[in-house]
Amino acid sequence: LIASGLVFFAGSIAMVNGAYIETWIAPSTAAVFTALFRDKKLQKYIFVENFVFIILSAVIMIIRHPYQATNYLGHMMTMSAVSAVMLLISDLIRRHYDLLTEDSESSLEKQQEMENDLSHDLLTGVYSRKKLMENAAHHMGHARLNNPITVVMVDIDKFKSVNDTYGHDNGDVVLRRLGEILVSVIAPKVTVGRFGGEEFVLIYEGIGRKDAENRVEDLRSRFSSQQYDFTDRRITFSAGLITAYDKVDFDLVLKQADDALYQSKENGRDRITSGDYQS
Repeated sequence: LIASGLVFFAGSIAMVNGAYIETWIAPSTAAVFTALFRDKKLQKYIFVENFVFIILSAVIMIIRHPYQATNYLGHMMTMSAVSAVMLLISDLIRRHYDLLTEDSESSLEKQQEMENDLSHDLLTGVYSRKKLMENAAHHMGHARLNNPITVVMVDIDKFKSVNDTYGHDNGDVVLRRLGEILVSVIAPKVTVGRFGGEEFVLIYEGIGRKDAENRVEDLRSRFSSQQYDFTDRRITFSAGLITAYDKVDFDLVLKQADDALYQSKENGRDRITSGDYQS
């Protein structure tokens, strides 16, 4: 808009004073390149405005000095051609700029997708094992008496039988269903990751044993109530839960959570076994 205003102002002065058409070189150049990375409609509007003033100025000059008509017409044609070429060049530069911008945005999106793929399990949507272990170290570093860390190991019951009986595609359906449920609890102080196969790990920071039991029980109930198109069978999971009240190695806590999970399996599956970390 400022460029358009300057063109109008310069054009008015040129018309009133009968200025030579060469005076349009500066405003034409400024207008076109000022509009280069702006709205395309505005850019064309400024060009048309330039062109109109060039013609009007030429007409006025020819009326005042008819003996120089040929000279003025030559100036007019030259300036019109220059403005047209400048508009074409600016349009080409703009297109090139847009392509570079699109490529840059596309590259950024691809980079973000790759980073997301590295930090999340593609099938279930929870964190990958790598991201799980990174977050685990962070959580365990905050463990203290008034900020307990509860680690839960979850395993789908008889999952091999599900794959063998209904096929791996339907096995993936079960994994995705559990993933959807577990993703819903992810929060700044709650990490959920796929440890491997049908095993998942939940880490609750600032949540004690009893509260964590209630939360995992809700997850167990939601998962066991799922219905599937390929079977009427009730599919469940078992869990082992250990709460630590001091900074200890995550692998040690995870080992005890896995032992608790084993107890759940031994005692009939579809249940939670919990305890406190034993050094």
